Amino acid sequence: MLESERINLKKCGATFDDYTPANCIGYEDDEYFYLHSALAHKEVRRFCGEQGESFTIGEKALLKALDAENLLIKGSDGKNTVQHSFGGKNRRYLVIPKQKARAIYDEAN
Repeated sequence: MLESERINLKKCGATFDDYTPANCIGYEDDEYFYLHSALAHKEVRRFCGEQGESFTIGEKALLKALDAENLLIKGSDGKNTVQHSFGGKNRRYLVIPKQKARAIYDEAN
């Protein structure tokens, strides 16, 4: 979805004054993807639906599954999302190490 530019991530360090595309679902730096969990889930469901596949797992169940597979960084409070500040706005994000995401992508292709 990222390669096809169906979704976009804003580079960390960008300011909120910088252009943000409508299909932006979070941020990225050299090591991690910081995703708005609800937006990411919505886009995956939409993408699957357009491909004729159903994606029936709910957002909370998906976070639990990602945690069970050790694919996300947990917050210091034990939650499956991490409190982080971008552009002075503090929110919770689903944090996925890029290295792990790339390994899954490479394995699938």
